[in-house]
Amino acid sequence: MMGSKIDSVKKYFDEEVMDSEIKLYYKTGFDKMKKGRTNIGEYNKYKITKIIDNKNEPSLVISDDLITLNFGYVLKWRWKYYRFDSAVRMYMNRYSSITLKVKDDSFLIYNVDDGGFFNYSSQYTRDF
Repeated sequence: MMGSKIDSVKKYFDEEVMDSEIKLYYKTGFDKMKKGRTNIGEYNKYKITKIIDNKNEPSLVISDDLITLNFGYVLKWRWKYYRFDSAVRMYMNRYSSITLKVKDDSFLIYNVDDGGFFNYSSQYTRDF
């Protein structure tokens, strides 16, 4: 089962990124975000709703085919109590960075410079 989930997102990563790294981001990271603060529920329905330029950290062209993007994003999610969605909607504003590789006419994830991008969420984070 886990292999098929990795296969479904592998197309977004450069072929040099190992399956074990993708598994770390996809499975371990997202699972950590989903677990609630207690045993009675979990967070769910994560969605990045906005991406902005990070004016404090410029994006960098590393080589002819690599670019490091420094950006801010708004992440929204909900608290699921037992089997019911609550009315509590949470969000955070956070800065992050990622290195992308140009491949044909698209960009692929080459390196996740910020491990928190896949495993961190806190309604108290307001970077901007």
